[in-house]
Amino acid sequence: MRACSCLLLIMSLALGGPPASATGVLEVSTLDGERARLADYFESGRRTLVMIWTTYCEVCAREFPRIEALHQAHGDKDLKVLGLAADGPGARDTVRRTLNERAASFDSVVAERAEIAAGYHRYTGKTFAGTPTYLLFDESGELTAHLTGPLDIAALERELGAGSP
Repeated sequence: MRACSCLLLIMSLALGGPPASATGVLEVSTLDGERARLADYFESGRRTLVMIWTTYCEVCAREFPRIEALHQAHGDKDLKVLGLAADGPGARDTVRRTLNERAASFDSVVAERAEIAAGYHRYTGKTFAGTPTYLLFDESGELTAHLTGPLDIAALERELGAGSP
């Protein structure tokens, strides 16, 4: 694992320790109802930021413009943003409508909250606390940081080696 950078240190300290190595698989569904694995969305050579959210989370709603701006600034370069709605596959239409209302252009998938909680525990060794929650994977798909609550975009920008969007 790389040396701890500013963002990783901030995210790790918020949770009381360094992020654990990623293990296990998290099953998700596309907005078209196809089954997939979270790791299917990782791209070699690019970091992946997963935002776990729900359609009814007010903090998530406030985060969306910031995460969309991050996606716009980095989506073609060094960071893939992926939304993971914890509303469950049965809420695909609501999730799709919410993504349209929030003008989110990054990929999004859905999973049941219980599956996300189990996957989060496998990835981090921690209990899933709610939304929004972020998982940051490195270029090889290994978890490097995790955070529950609003994301410090400036710290992530510094980590990516770019200025603010």
